[in-house]
Amino acid sequence: MSMPSAEAAIAIALNVTGHSPMRAQSFTTGARHYVFEVEFADWPPVVVRMGDQTAHAEMTGAVPPFRIAEEARGAPSLDIGF
Repeated sequence: MSMPSAEAAIAIALNVTGHSPMRAQSFTTGARHYVFEVEFADWPPVVVRMGDQTAHAEMTGAVPPFRIAEEARGAPSLDIGF
């Protein structure tokens, strides 16, 4: 299995929103989950969180900090297991 990438986050955001992303920026996170902010020209940014199936508890525990980021940036979160 390959590590999640900005390209994967862009593809997920396109699939979920139906809008074409311009870019994705990675956040520094834990060892088994990956977070990207995806920006669009014509749509509000979204946060894509991807994590290994075994990291479910860690991702669940990480929700409060990301909720703070979402409120600050206005970016909804798309949580994806890989």
